[in-house]
Amino acid sequence: HPRNCMDLLHMDRHTYMKLCSTLRTRNLLEDTCEVSLEEQVAIFLLTIGHNERNHATQNTFQHSGQTISKYVSLVLRALCILGRDYIRRLNIEMP
Repeated sequence: HPRNCMDLLHMDRHTYMKLCSTLRTRNLLEDTCEVSLEEQVAIFLLTIGHNERNHATQNTFQHSGQTISKYVSLVLRALCILGRDYIRRLNIEMP
């Protein structure tokens, strides 16, 4: 449901799917045998967006604490790489 997506992930479904698609096409993340790319991103967004503790995210996604930590780190690393293409320092000259 669109409202659930916004409440849980702090982004609409279209934006979430576009982010997942971009991460996939740039080979920054991929599905694993245990967690799909979409679930990896959702784990990250829920954890960061709600300042969730590992244990709370474990309950939501039914994965171990080690798995949650692993995918939060992998998605963070991928977003930092992706950010290089989207975040630019302003070149403002001061008199």
